[in-house]
Amino acid sequence: MKFKLLIPVVLLALSATSCVEVPEAEFTPYETMIISKTNQELPTAVASNLKGVNTVSVYPKIDAQLKETLVHNGQRVKKGQVMFKLDDRTQYLALQSATAARLNAEANLSTAKLNYESNKELFQKNIVSSYVLEAAYNNYKSAKAAVEVAKAEENVARTNLSYCDITAPVDGVLGEIVPSPGDLVSSTMFKPMTVISDNSEIIANFSLTENDYLAIQNEYGGLSDLNMLPPVDLKLKDGSIYEHKGRITSMAGIVDKQTGSIVCEARFPNPNGKLLSGQNGTIVITFTYEDVILVPMTSVVQLQDKKLVYKVGADGCATATLITVAPENTGKDYIVTDGLTVGDEIVASGALTVQDGMKVK
Repeated sequence: MKFKLLIPVVLLALSATSCVEVPEAEFTPYETMIISKTNQELPTAVASNLKGVNTVSVYPKIDAQLKETLVHNGQRVKKGQVMFKLDDRTQYLALQSATAARLNAEANLSTAKLNYESNKELFQKNIVSSYVLEAAYNNYKSAKAAVEVAKAEENVARTNLSYCDITAPVDGVLGEIVPSPGDLVSSTMFKPMTVISDNSEIIANFSLTENDYLAIQNEYGGLSDLNMLPPVDLKLKDGSIYEHKGRITSMAGIVDKQTGSIVCEARFPNPNGKLLSGQNGTIVITFTYEDVILVPMTSVVQLQDKKLVYKVGADGCATATLITVAPENTGKDYIVTDGLTVGDEIVASGALTVQDGMKVK
């Protein structure tokens, strides 16, 4: 704590005095620079995982033996294309049984209807009682309900039979085909039979740090419209840059408490199928800062959580000046947000050896 209090007092005292006398033989002029404004591009690179815009795991809907595989790994398929055939004998017999049950129910309905209509005429002639008529009517309604149940069961059996042909639910490229003909497959399989990825467009999942997120907000004035954000590049594993630029299409509205990051998505066109679902890459976001002050890191002295540079006065003497810098930097320069103005002259390098009030020019 004593050190924190002492530094400003010493700096203030030194700045109030004239240049520190330096023997002429020991005087060495420092390199200086005049402050100006410029535009600066800063790339931010973050790891990403790629996936197709629509990735679907294919599972059978019934338990059956795989009879035939009509596709192969990596094949491009169309929605509705038959990929696998299952043994359909059990399902076919179930449909036959359901159809017979439906025909029987319809026959019973026809008989019940005749009986009801006959009793209605007899009741009108006072030959049968209202009880007999009511019983006939109830039998007729029961027979109608039985027909509906039989139709539903027949539809279920027909649907289950259709499940013996497993079709592609979307357009895309097949991943690994897991089962082989003869294997028993079921809807509770641990792994899907295959995965279909629609690679016409690729989604890159990545995370931004909170500092990067704040930098985007400061530069683009909020994130109500993601279309305002700059396009992004995708660097592949071999170091090459993918030929098509992408757009950031999604940013989570919550910072992950564990990682301190924000989950984002970018989308890239993939007309030639060069990108594959499951690949890894690096998202490169380039932010352009306009009319900013840049100072070399060699001109900045770090004092605990403070940063300072040495301004050069008309008399050639150095004066310590606190500055504020942006969270981002180029690796060689800081972006100064406060403490310097255009036209100021500062010590450009060797600032660690400068003392407040020292003649440097």
